[in-house]
Amino acid sequence: MYPFFDSGGNDNNGDYQLNIRDTQPQINKQLNFLLPFYGFGFNYTWLSLHGFLAFSDAPLQHPSYPLQFPVRDWPRVSDPSFIGVFFSRCKIGQLNGNEEEEYAKMKPGVYFRMERDLYTRKDQFGVEIRERAKWDIRESMVGTETFEPKHIIIATWKNVSFAGGITSASRITNTFQSVIVTD
Repeated sequence: MYPFFDSGGNDNNGDYQLNIRDTQPQINKQLNFLLPFYGFGFNYTWLSLHGFLAFSDAPLQHPSYPLQFPVRDWPRVSDPSFIGVFFSRCKIGQLNGNEEEEYAKMKPGVYFRMERDLYTRKDQFGVEIRERAKWDIRESMVGTETFEPKHIIIATWKNVSFAGGITSASRITNTFQSVIVTD
């Protein structure tokens, strides 16, 4: 997992997104750079509790089952561009109480971190993120031997559970992450 934090920053919540909850499952996040995605440059994204990052129009806040992709009624109904990391109707779960690793003890919810201008960063955290992203991309994709990351978005869904089911299911959770890197 790439790093994410539940303390620090101006409000001492770190990357934790207080405004994402079961009753408000998605929020708009402004990017202070243009993120290229399928031929368009976006300076914002919709971050959703339901396991996706959306661009252009956000998918429905309360989708009906079964979730379908692509939207069959397009163009009459909007078919947004999005990255569905774990596209499912989710809710914030609970800790089990037996977590051992430090990151596992962090509060359940959605986290969002943006690191920019990695080319010129000299601080330890910026250098570590840049080098890790560079290594990950160069090792995982053909033709990226000279890739140099400039900006990175890290979205983390920690201890999210399936929306529905029995109450005790809130302790059966998933933690997953999306790391979007651009040069």
